[in-house]
Amino acid sequence: PGRESFVAWTERGIGVAETHEGAAYWVGPLLNNLGWEYYDAGDFDPALNAFERALRTRERDSENPAAIEIAQYAVGKALRALGRAREAVPHLEGGVESATRRGTPDGWLHEELAEEYAELGRADDARGHARLAIRLLEETDPSFAEDPERRTRLAALADDG
Repeated sequence: PGRESFVAWTERGIGVAETHEGAAYWVGPLLNNLGWEYYDAGDFDPALNAFERALRTRERDSENPAAIEIAQYAVGKALRALGRAREAVPHLEGGVESATRRGTPDGWLHEELAEEYAELGRADDARGHARLAIRLLEETDPSFAEDPERRTRLAALADDG
């Protein structure tokens, strides 16, 4: 229990997974979990570090593009939290492109890309991705319907007005 223990045990698991060939897959998920632990606590620099490490790990496994897309999303989200939206855009555009190419467009990727574009003053681009995000999230994410703040934010980005 406790954040300190979570971080310590996760780091220990990463160390084990990095040194045992049969456990190498687990480095990515462990780094992802570690990144979200930091992110949720508002510690965005260590979150970004963990997410970037997860992305590098995931990119070594090109047979799992969905995992790479998740890592791109996480890196983009952490960069935006650090006020670095311009750096986030290429990660998210890559994730959107990959998911679309695979025929599995992802509302979370479109949502975050809409937010990044909005941060950069690219309202038309934000609008298009917000609209796609709303449609996709309504279809695939039950929690979206239960989050009026999130829905209202995306609706504002999607608005032509």
